[in-house]
Amino acid sequence: MSWSYGGSRTGRAVAWSAEQGSVAVTCLDATNTNVSNFGTRDQLVITGGGSALTTYAIWESVAVAPGRNGVTKYTVTFRILDS
Repeated sequence: MSWSYGGSRTGRAVAWSAEQGSVAVTCLDATNTNVSNFGTRDQLVITGGGSALTTYAIWESVAVAPGRNGVTKYTVTFRILDS
């Protein structure tokens, strides 16, 4: 898992950015990686491993990478939204 938060400021009087950041989650199971989730907006909560983030995000994409010995990696990307 990796995530980045923040982007260039757009507003003059307020600190607002059109690009809030993104989250990429890589897993070895297809659970919750179905393309029917595309465009779903909901609260995203990340805890553990020294990371903590609670924000709203939209399910943006999934990448599938078949590997050796039948192991397939799924990477789901979320776009962080201005809450």
